[in-house]
This record gives sequence, structure tokens and C-alpha cells, in this order.
Amino acid sequence: MDDFSIKFCSLENSHQADFITEGMLVSDNLNEIPFPFHPSRTDCLAFCICVKGSAVIEINLIQYKLVPDTICVIMPDQLLRVVEVSDDIAVRFFAFSPEFAQTNQLSTRTDFSIYLYVKDHPVIALLEHESKILLEYYHLFQSKRYITDKTTRQLVVHQLFVAMICESTAFFRNRNITGNQKKSHKEVVFEKFINLVFEHFRLERGLEFYAEKLCLTTKYLSTLSKSVSGKTASEWIEDVVILEAKALLKTPEMNVQMVSDRLNFPDQSFFGKYFKRITGMTPSEYKSL
Repeated sequence: MDDFSIKFCSLENSHQADFITEGMLVSDNLNEIPFPFHPSRTDCLAFCICVKGSAVIEINLIQYKLVPDTICVIMPDQLLRVVEVSDDIAVRFFAFSPEFAQTNQLSTRTDFSIYLYVKDHPVIALLEHESKILLEYYHLFQSKRYITDKTTRQLVVHQLFVAMICESTAFFRNRNITGNQKKSHKEVVFEKFINLVFEHFRLERGLEFYAEKLCLTTKYLSTLSKSVSGKTASEWIEDVVILEAKALLKTPEMNVQMVSDRLNFPDQSFFGKYFKRITGMTPSEYKSL
């Protein structure tokens, strides 16, 4: 079952006039954007450049602030939540369907180090000339909507897209090379732990599993996690499980039993007690908010 809360195809209805070519949206129209104020997944790749105002967003449990001359890169399957948005917010955003990205050979294989950098730094402060270049691309894309021949427009837009990605990648690569500081042993272990949690949380909620994977004792893993992040390892596991549960509960097609099954709880009752212990409300109460 599809558990994405924000689908690229849903933008086709709200932003029809902003589609430059099939699979690509370039817009500054915020009126119809379905801001996810609850944890939600998306199936598309999106770039958002802030030109005015501010916003606080949460990506995979970590909060980031979007201010003028910052870019936010949202990757498919990330959990996204908007915490707050200022009244004067103004952005320029690009959204690409999975098919568009694949057609243009945009994948982690093109430059895996850049992928990892952006994954760890989804909101990046732009230098003045970098912001100017990306906004120039925005206006270039907007100008191509008036090419009447569909094949010609598609070809021109795809070439522009490749050029924009090449320049953007150069921005990130420079940061990756010059700003890359060596992580401590604890930070490296903690990063491995978090990656394991996101990989296995649907089946494994016990601390013992992750400690064994890392060849550590549960006590040491919990202490290490607390010292690096301020939260114990068990709290991180619970946070990731609840984050996913909230995203699934807000999916209209899924009821509480389906969410319980998707997360491999023994039964709906067990899931309900687990959810209420951590959030203070039942799954049904959260779904109805």
C-alpha cells in the first residue's frame, strides 16, 4: 500500500499552471502547497529557496531553520514536518517526480559523497552568488513555459535541469571538501546506530538488536547516545517508530489496524498502548486531529 502523505501527482491539481514540462514543477505559489504540519512522507525530490521570511522544518526528527538565502533539499521518502512558518514567507521551489529524476539520471550513484552531504545537511546557507545563480535558473525555467512545441520545450528544460544540477553539485562539493571535519569515534558510532534504526525500526524496537549489530553492550550504546545527542538510544528508537506511526496514521487510506500491522506490532491493542505511553494520546485520537 502507498503510504506517502504528499504525492507529486497531487501537485498536478493544485499547480497546473506551474508545470514547465511533464514531471517538473517550478513555482512561487504557496497558497496551494499542502504544508505538512504533521509528519509526512513525499515521493518527490524538491528544492526550496527562501527569499523572504522564515520557516522551521523537521526532516527525519531534526529541526532546521529556513531563512533568506538558504536552500532546503527534500529527498524522496524522508519524513517531513513544518513546525512554523512566518506570515511573510516567500520561496522559489522546484519539484521533480521520481520518473523525471530517473530519466535525467539523477541518482545517488552520480556522486555518492554529495548525496551523503546533502542528506546530512538538507538546509544549506547559500553564498550571495550561489543564491543569484539558482534564482536565475528559476527564472530561466519559468521563461521556457512559452515554448509551444512540447518536444522542444522538454528537451530544453531537461538540458537546463542537468546544468542546474551540475552547478548545485559544485556548491555542495566545495562545502564537503573545505568544511568536512573529522568526526569523533562516538559520533561515528552514533551515526551508524541512527542509520540502523531507520533501516530496521519496522521490525526491531529492542535496544539489544542494535547493540549486537554494533558489537556493543546496551548500557554503553545508551550512554554513548545520551552523550552525543542528549537522548538515550531507546528514546531514539521510540522517536523513529512514533514518527513513522504518525505519518501512517495521517494517511487517509490506512486505519489503526493497518498501521499496527505495517509496523509489525503483535496486535492493535499493543500498538495503542505503546503509542499512548509515548504521545499521551491513542492512535485514533491522533488520527482524528
